[in-house]
Amino acid sequence: MVVLVVSVGVSFSREFFPFGWFGCATAILAAYHGFMYQNRLSQRVMEGEQIERVTDLGLCAGSLLLGALSTVAGSIAFFATCIPAGVASMSVIPGQYGPPPGVFTIISVLCGVLSLFCVHRIIRVFVPRKPSS
Repeated sequence: MVVLVVSVGVSFSREFFPFGWFGCATAILAAYHGFMYQNRLSQRVMEGEQIERVTDLGLCAGSLLLGALSTVAGSIAFFATCIPAGVASMSVIPGQYGPPPGVFTIISVLCGVLSLFCVHRIIRVFVPRKPSS
């Protein structure tokens, strides 16, 4: 939680602004994971299953850690696909000074979608299973 507060806090400084985005993405992903986790547990309780409750502090800490790991994994997935695809497009698509800017936009959007899919799959792995109906 301290890392989240510090990373969002430094987003207000000009030198460390990119770390603020990391903190904001971590907070959003942690909130998403916490919401999904609690939703699944409540569905299982409504079906009559006995569950072992996780403390709120434990869920918050676990969600924040998972949000940070997902943010790092999504960033790695984005750059690991976007940079090679951009370099490949420079050699494949002809142009006077390289490919048109629209090509890089399309590549960035596709790599961004891939990284969001990667993040979504990581978070879904750590959400309890659906109730057995």
